[in-house]
Amino acid sequence: MRRRQVEFGRVSTLILAAAGAMSQVAVLKVPVQYKTGVSFFGLCSIGSVPFVKKWLLNENEIKNMVRSFTTSQAIKAEVYKFRAQATPYTTAKANPKGTLELFQQRCQKLSNNARQYDRKFDLMLQDSKPPPPAGVLNTVDGYIERRLDKQINNIYRKKGITMARRNAFCTYSEMCLLGLAFIAGVSQNEIVSQKLPGVVNKLVGKCSGWGAACTATSGSFGSHIAAQKFTEISHRYFGAAENLQNVKDNWPCDATTSGSADWDNCVTECEDIIRSTVDYFAVTKSADDDMKLSQPSTKKDLEDMVWNPNIVLGTDDSGFYPAVDRMKYLIDTKSLTEEQAKKKVMMEYPENF
Repeated sequence: MRRRQVEFGRVSTLILAAAGAMSQVAVLKVPVQYKTGVSFFGLCSIGSVPFVKKWLLNENEIKNMVRSFTTSQAIKAEVYKFRAQATPYTTAKANPKGTLELFQQRCQKLSNNARQYDRKFDLMLQDSKPPPPAGVLNTVDGYIERRLDKQINNIYRKKGITMARRNAFCTYSEMCLLGLAFIAGVSQNEIVSQKLPGVVNKLVGKCSGWGAACTATSGSFGSHIAAQKFTEISHRYFGAAENLQNVKDNWPCDATTSGSADWDNCVTECEDIIRSTVDYFAVTKSADDDMKLSQPSTKKDLEDMVWNPNIVLGTDDSGFYPAVDRMKYLIDTKSLTEEQAKKKVMMEYPENF
């Protein structure tokens, strides 16, 4: 619901700004009896934009919405890992009670962390789809059908197509408006317009005076495209779908059930891809590089962690990146020593060490 409110606010801002710009020109062209109404409509449209931004596009509210969304996705991921008996729930068969307690603690930590920032977290709508039943996700067929195929086909590819279509619509609208603005500019040039054929000259003449409005509206579309980042998000969704498909296609033959060879590595690899996509959404929508909440907070002491440079932390455009790459990045960009960089990486991803 809150995500829809934010989307509604951004679209409403675009429409109101466009309506206000067009009304300023239209008031000069409509008959006298309509001028007052058109002028009032234009003023109301422009005057409504600040209120829409304040109530629907408040920066803190957007961050809280993103925080709650990513937390809900993180809890969902915990459910799937718990049902698949993957890290950190690999002891489910040997110690079912202890594993269940660990699952409850991790989910509670995630929820408590979100409640600290967002008072509306507990008001989020409950997922209408039932959670995966026990005894299904801990087999390769069940995990692929209930987790991977749904993420690939029902979420990533569908959302990727939707974002690509929105980008195409806004881009074409922006280009058409700029074209109309150009035509309007031509109509103002008497020397050029006189050389045009009669029919074309008449059509161009009808655009006279609309140049500024078309330019302003195209600018609104351009700002909307930049804010929404349709292309980047679309590419990210398609990339995540491709990465999951690759894992699915190359799933080891002996990783058939939980506890078998390579099972934990395959499930963890899939969940890392999904987690990194959620993190990317959080950073993109909130414009905050620290907005990564898809892992539960932990009180694990640094002294208890063991450095492993080959542990996969997530994915980027080039594929999977291990801990050593993150360490080198911190050394190069943050001027940290190797030991400081290792500690920072382990504190950023405590569950991996």
